[in-house]
Amino acid sequence: MIPEKEGPHFQAAWNFLAILILGMVVYISLQSRLLYPLGDNEGFYSYYAQQMAQGLQLYRDLWDHKPPGLFLQYFLLGKLIPMDEAHLRLYVCLVHILNALLLMGLGRKLGFTRPAAWGAAFLYALFLFPTLLQPWSAEADLLGLPFLLAALLLAHSTREAALFFSGALFALAFLTKQSVVLVFPVFLTVRNLRSLRNAGLWAGGALFTLFAVLIPIVLDGRFPDFWDAFARFNHFYITSSWDFFLRSQAYQSFEAHWLLYFNLVYGLPVLGMFLFLIFKPAAVEPRSPRLFLGLWFLGALSSCFLSAYFFSYYFLAILPPLCLALAYGLQRGVKGKIWRSGIFFGWALGVALASGLNLGGVGDKIFSVCQYATARLETDRDLGLLLRQNAAPGDRLFCWACEPSLYAYSRLPMAVVRSPVINHLRYLTQDAESAPDRFDRETPQYCVLSHSSQVPPVPGWLLQDLDQNYMRVNFTSETATGDLELYVANKDKEEKEIP
Repeated sequence: MIPEKEGPHFQAAWNFLAILILGMVVYISLQSRLLYPLGDNEGFYSYYAQQMAQGLQLYRDLWDHKPPGLFLQYFLLGKLIPMDEAHLRLYVCLVHILNALLLMGLGRKLGFTRPAAWGAAFLYALFLFPTLLQPWSAEADLLGLPFLLAALLLAHSTREAALFFSGALFALAFLTKQSVVLVFPVFLTVRNLRSLRNAGLWAGGALFTLFAVLIPIVLDGRFPDFWDAFARFNHFYITSSWDFFLRSQAYQSFEAHWLLYFNLVYGLPVLGMFLFLIFKPAAVEPRSPRLFLGLWFLGALSSCFLSAYFFSYYFLAILPPLCLALAYGLQRGVKGKIWRSGIFFGWALGVALASGLNLGGVGDKIFSVCQYATARLETDRDLGLLLRQNAAPGDRLFCWACEPSLYAYSRLPMAVVRSPVINHLRYLTQDAESAPDRFDRETPQYCVLSHSSQVPPVPGWLLQDLDQNYMRVNFTSETATGDLELYVANKDKEEKEIP
């Protein structure tokens, strides 16, 4: 590990080497997944970024319940790189490296030794090897982490500007993933924020950022749409998810199976974290991080249970406090008995090797429960790219499906609806009622129907219009799952096949 007492040049060289090795570990953990097709949410966000670049407005023309900071990040990212899977995955690599480095810096602020702080960073990198939490995906849960980690890091600074920016960064984290608000109590344990002046600076930074992002939405009249999506629909989303979970025994069984794998991969480290945080060290510590890390872990864990869908990527939120707590155990272990913490680092390394090398099929078994529908998403990619190749200027796409990646890969304007997830019509009742009239007015060139049991039944008016004015195209590809039907607006031709 990096020595504590050496000259500045020696330390800089060690730090550079550590960053280089850390970056290599993160890249290796994700390199086999760089070409995985866009997930549902990635397709959703990247498509909205494409349409926002064309002048469409969030919440009015493009409806979703996610906060605006997430779409703004995708929009800005689309200005810098192509929004395909390879570039998006490389961006995810950079985000993970940044997270690990921020963890190291935060560890130092918490009083960790340099080896222990770097230990937290490398633990984070090793825990990316198992595919259980979909660490390759550019989900809101991941993209909000750098803002939260940076906010926590700056909150420990004595500089007034740093406290202001800490609040601003926390607001950005909230505007990326709203459930991060459950981690807010952690800031109340930071000594620097206990004075009224410093707390005011922090709150000022948070409010300034919130107003800067929301004022444009207010001024152009979109705030009612925003509030309906952000507050009312999220309440509907949470309550309906729990209703679904409690009624579906099949989904309960699947989640129990996923939880079994979670315990096999992360159960021992979580147990070690609680041991390190609960039992007091023998020596008196001038500033113990136990309350800070304990509240953070509980807040992050509770955010995973807001929605009963329990998507695997939710649980990325627990990795930073988990890694810091185990690194804290390493620091105590070095001063006491090394085996108490060494076993958890050995476990992390063993899990990384078993997953990365697929020893005994472990990697494949973990991937099978990570909630990533490879075949379906590959079909979306193939069909979306086919539509892009054949589409003419002015063509529009309408999907009675929950396949946002189809829109992202096709890059066609969305017809009839304001959301690529047709299930949202269960909440957007006015949109559902106006859908037949909008379909007649906009006349999408391409229509896609899904046979998935998770999609509402296709309405009669749509089936009748497709039968009269569209032809069905037999879409074939190596990855086609048979769940999608493609229709093209051309009633003068007979059914044909597109390879």
